[in-house]
Amino acid sequence: MQKDLTPEPAAAIRLLVVALIAVATPPLLAIPEFKWLGLILIGLAAIVPLALNRTRFGRHMLLLISMLILLGLVPIDTTITYGHILIMGGLLTLTIAIPYFVARDWFKEKLLITFPFHTDRRWYRKEIAYILFAGTASYLIIPYYLGTTGSYLNWSVELEPSFIARLFLGTNGLGIWDELFFVGICLALLRKHVPFFWANLAQATMWTAFLYELGFRGWASSLRTPSHCCTSSRFT
Repeated sequence: MQKDLTPEPAAAIRLLVVALIAVATPPLLAIPEFKWLGLILIGLAAIVPLALNRTRFGRHMLLLISMLILLGLVPIDTTITYGHILIMGGLLTLTIAIPYFVARDWFKEKLLITFPFHTDRRWYRKEIAYILFAGTASYLIIPYYLGTTGSYLNWSVELEPSFIARLFLGTNGLGIWDELFFVGICLALLRKHVPFFWANLAQATMWTAFLYELGFRGWASSLRTPSHCCTSSRFT
């Protein structure tokens, strides 16, 4: 990849592009009948990055937009047939693998997207406390939330070993994926160009839209964006 030949755009323009990307994500991912609107909005968001494709901002935003469009093609639901797991799992894997290798091998920015499973330091007490708090809160709140909103009906359960195994692996695998994608990739790209607060808010909006389409609906949806903001700010 050639070096930047044009200066980075003004802060206001960068923030506008990020805002457009964030606004485009809910209709693109979570409202099937308005997916067309999401595509239009994300297309508008791509105009500036396309014009500035020889700047880091342009490249990074085009990479993010491309992955969101790919994510919009993923059949996002709770079906766990072998065929659906293969298709959905394969496409979700691409949304992580493509940015990682593009950043490392094409952009030559090895530290742009990383997944630091080993930080070479002990965890801070506040990190351990957050994990304990989040686990306890989830254990107490999620059953109540699923029951009062009827969201549990978005998942079917069959008392058959193969089904239970697929449900367990799929649920946990998806939980790992969304941390890697929305925090490890979306936030990593956004925070390079806008203040962390706005980058964090944008990725949390995207994350909430994805989980809404997956089946997490009802009153808790309004709590997910601040929750995701808190999660990512603790471990970045």
